[in-house]
Amino acid sequence: MPGFRTGMFPEGQRPSGDLLANNVDPLINLGRDLRSNGSDPFLTYYTTADQAPYLRTQVIRNLTGERWEPSEGLFHSDYYGDVAVNNNFSTFSSTEEVLQMTWPKGNRNPLLPLPDRSYLVNGIVGDWTWTHETSTARLSGDALSATNDVSVAYSQLNVTPQVVEYLNQLVEGQDTFIADDYTQLPQDPDNTLQSLLDETLQEAYKQGSSPRTDLEKAVALQDFFRSGNFVYSERTPLREGYDGANAEVVKAFLARRQGYCVHFASAMALLAREAGIPSRIAVGYAPGVATGESITTDSSEAASALTNSLETGTELKGYTVSGQQAHAWPELYLDGIGWVPFEPTPGRGYTPTYAPEPTRAVTEQESTAPEVPTTRSTPSSSESPSETPQATAGTQSSDDSTAIWLAQLIILLVIAGLCIAPWRRHRARQKRLEVIRAGNQESAQALWNELLSVGMDASVPCGVHESVGDYLVRLADDHPGLTKELSMLQRAIELSFYASHHVQEQDAPGLLDALHEVQNQLRRQLPLGRRILSFLFPKSVNSAPGDRRKVQQSTGK
Repeated sequence: MPGFRTGMFPEGQRPSGDLLANNVDPLINLGRDLRSNGSDPFLTYYTTADQAPYLRTQVIRNLTGERWEPSEGLFHSDYYGDVAVNNNFSTFSSTEEVLQMTWPKGNRNPLLPLPDRSYLVNGIVGDWTWTHETSTARLSGDALSATNDVSVAYSQLNVTPQVVEYLNQLVEGQDTFIADDYTQLPQDPDNTLQSLLDETLQEAYKQGSSPRTDLEKAVALQDFFRSGNFVYSERTPLREGYDGANAEVVKAFLARRQGYCVHFASAMALLAREAGIPSRIAVGYAPGVATGESITTDSSEAASALTNSLETGTELKGYTVSGQQAHAWPELYLDGIGWVPFEPTPGRGYTPTYAPEPTRAVTEQESTAPEVPTTRSTPSSSESPSETPQATAGTQSSDDSTAIWLAQLIILLVIAGLCIAPWRRHRARQKRLEVIRAGNQESAQALWNELLSVGMDASVPCGVHESVGDYLVRLADDHPGLTKELSMLQRAIELSFYASHHVQEQDAPGLLDALHEVQNQLRRQLPLGRRILSFLFPKSVNSAPGDRRKVQQSTGK
């Protein structure tokens, strides 16, 4: 790929981005890419967002081994062409954005660079896979050679620290399933890592007030790395023998305090785990370089389906990506909002809205000019003192500030109101998926409840007197392309309800694949306007169809 030598995406005959198959360490090679100074852009994209997004290609969750690399064998779905992927995130207080990317000299990397919280992918020609847990995509060999323009719809998180804390309070006391890989620390037989992490945490916390919540702890860590305590250097780790990422590298980095994005991301991820916050490392690209160019949407046949859905005349700003944007950053799990990124590397990217970089307070300096005495007549008791221009201006400024603050508050409340229903739907869905993955006597009921909610949100609800078989056969008749998936779901549910042959853990991946395909096809049948309405106001949120349906099944009605 242009701009890279032998790094994360080396050029060659074979698709070079296939990191796992080639047994290449993505974090080691990210450093090589940065040091190669490759400035030749290989990717161009345009986005409706005010800020260029980070682009993710891989996620590393296991931080206990000698080499930190993406996990294989995670649950994924196989897709073909355009797909509305199943989002595994909260869309509370987000703006919906579109990004259109192209590879001017062709794409050689099967790992598709996508913004965080992507939910609709358009333009892939061929087969590809979507890993649900990490929200990452990989193109097949045929798709890699045939695909050159991709459009993506994504939710750009725009939430304040106060809203994050509010969401956290909403779910306080609720159990959230997080895999052990996201919380485990490396083995530490001599306790040197544990001691160093504890000492560093205390040092980070001393820079401000003692943090109470997970968000405050995460912000304290981010500020600690960006506040001048550490120096960004791509050469020092290589020269002094602590390049890459593992526990020994993190110890050396925290002692030497010089490194690049891999070291900052790795250290913050381990410190977060020590502080009790689940963490992982995202690998990809920092925001691109603005080109100063832009495109506006039109209704021409050349426009993609996504950009065509935007209002005519919408502006998309242009950016380029080269090897100099290769980047790694930590993602932390915060209750109520899910996985969110942070930016500890000084001088790279930007800090998120929920963890803004602190501004240094500027105090007004005292004037050194000598005081000039003035004479002022004292008004008589019969005279009413008139307002001075300064007082009037001050009052006007105060009124303006109040009006701006109230307007911002109203906007925030409106956004929060619009996002509450999607957030509640997402939480209910995630709880059901966790029960299905567990494989027990409750899994079939959770599967049935989610199917009922999917149908209700897609405006094809189950009838009051319809059984499992009646409803799913009706859906299959109306959607012949879903016959295989619906038959699989019907068999699993009925075997559990009527024969006590419950869903097993090994059955869950296939059932979830079928469930996801049903949801995708039912969602795609809706016109764009109704699709948006079904997302903002899901009908299933204010209904409990699963409980009613379970009673009917048990009573034989």
